[in-house]
Amino acid sequence: MYNVSQAYKAALAAPVHRYKLRGTIRDIDFSEADVLQSSLTITNKCSNDGEVEIGGIYAAEMHVTFVNDLGMSRYSWVGSEITLEEGLHIGAGTYEYVPCGSYLVTEANYTSEGIVVTAFDKSSNLDATMSFATISGTAYEIMSLVCDEVDLELANTDFSDFVNAEVIWTLPEQNDLKSYRDLAGAIAQALCGFFTINRDGCLELRMYGSTEVDTIDPGHRFEGGSFSDFVTHYDSISYTDSDGSVHIYTASGADRGLMYEAGKNYLMFGQEEARQAVADTLAEIHFVPFSVGLAGTIAYDLGDPLKFTNGLADGTKLSCIMQYDWVYNASYTAEGFGKNPALYGAQSSEQRQLEQVAQSTVGKGIVFYPLTNGRQVTIRDGATKKSIFSIAFATTDTTNVMLEGQAVVQVPEAETEEEFEKVIAKLTYTLDGEEITTIHPTWTWSETGKHTVTFIYPTYVEERQIHRFSVALEADGSDLTIDAGDIRAVVWGQNLAAQTAWDGTLVFDDEVSSLNIGGTPITLTSISGSITAMALQLPSGAEVIDTVGMIDVGDGISLMPLIDSVGFGKLVRRNTWGYYLDNNFTWATMQDEYIW
Repeated sequence: MYNVSQAYKAALAAPVHRYKLRGTIRDIDFSEADVLQSSLTITNKCSNDGEVEIGGIYAAEMHVTFVNDLGMSRYSWVGSEITLEEGLHIGAGTYEYVPCGSYLVTEANYTSEGIVVTAFDKSSNLDATMSFATISGTAYEIMSLVCDEVDLELANTDFSDFVNAEVIWTLPEQNDLKSYRDLAGAIAQALCGFFTINRDGCLELRMYGSTEVDTIDPGHRFEGGSFSDFVTHYDSISYTDSDGSVHIYTASGADRGLMYEAGKNYLMFGQEEARQAVADTLAEIHFVPFSVGLAGTIAYDLGDPLKFTNGLADGTKLSCIMQYDWVYNASYTAEGFGKNPALYGAQSSEQRQLEQVAQSTVGKGIVFYPLTNGRQVTIRDGATKKSIFSIAFATTDTTNVMLEGQAVVQVPEAETEEEFEKVIAKLTYTLDGEEITTIHPTWTWSETGKHTVTFIYPTYVEERQIHRFSVALEADGSDLTIDAGDIRAVVWGQNLAAQTAWDGTLVFDDEVSSLNIGGTPITLTSISGSITAMALQLPSGAEVIDTVGMIDVGDGISLMPLIDSVGFGKLVRRNTWGYYLDNNFTWATMQDEYIW
């Protein structure tokens, strides 16, 4: 709401209002006497009809009919700047004026009623083609440069009140942003706000408020109104990357709600932490969609939350102005948009992710999920089975799928004939975390060198789910090695999504070699570990410290908890692997320290 006095608010609450108008065009003053009654209108909005929008930047449109030419010559109207102020009588013959904005005339027509003028605010300056292909900086630095380029003044002195204000954004050279308006929209979306031209003709970044700027009772509605029987709120946001893949970020602790489809924002490619921050901020929005006719003042503004008491509203929820239509000395209609989360929130986050990937389903054709291992895999003799690969895939309908593939397995040369007689390799299939116990393909080899292991398993899976096929291998008689690139596997079938939807599974493994303690080699047993609380996003400068497990060192000696401390985005990375008991029976630290 525009910063008005208490006297103004008191006059606004009174049953009768008196207004005055004053303005200028090309330094020529005019008043309500120069304007055809009910012809002066302004329409402005920050969101598209039907849904709350972040990143919006819309032009306010003004229409007015002047009953005389104000001394303006013909063909001089277009391009002229019009400024307006509305005055409300606050008592004792005094009027308090509220600016209505600054507008540039785009069209003027001489009619029998007068000169009919159409004008838009200065956001049209942003429609100029960008003079640079790429840019880097904070949001405020970028928008300061943009305003210099298009001859606009930035109303904000900084963006510190907005999420992601300190992030350094980089616009990649390969982008389809054409105008400064496109860039400003991307910036506003990244900061979970919207741009508008304020009352002083300056470009201003705003956010949707969370505290009412005014409480309005039924007596101050001239034309009644309507209020939806739901509260619009969001629990997640989806982004489309340059390769067309869709990524969903769910707000922490959010109730079931809508998913905001942000689409492709070139500034946010790879900005995982910033995307999550927008999701968390967006989840704070809880607005009741509405449409109501208020007193004719233009003091209320875009992004203002209002609370309506009694009558049609319940008096407890907020409704936010996302569009207004003002007619001088007649009416002010405010609207807030939104969708019903109940019609969408019944879906789980996974189901919504599937809705996104299902859009890329290639009809009823066969879709393949191929896999090749990127690193060497070693299966230790006599150890528990080890996962050698895992494939996640999404289905869009109930269907049959097939897992097929092969791996080239190497049996190392034995130093003596007695050391090696034969080796047995056994496969285990796992689907969605459940081991398939009905089949365990097994191979027996009596020669060292390279051998081939094949995978094949058909199965029937349910529609609209994300599944994971895993294959594990165990060895008896010798270590086995599979070189990088020697596993080739594929899951294929009909009614699969054409792009992989990550199912949130993280797989970790590590190996520890012998330790030399006091001149006596001690071989560690296998590490068994679990991640107890690991963030999916690893922001620059963040530090992750997690307990991974315990190490047993022969003869039943147990080491203290294994700790992994990693500094991301720093020059030095330090790993503290645990503790051991030295020859003096003193706990000492084992650690590995190296440059990142």
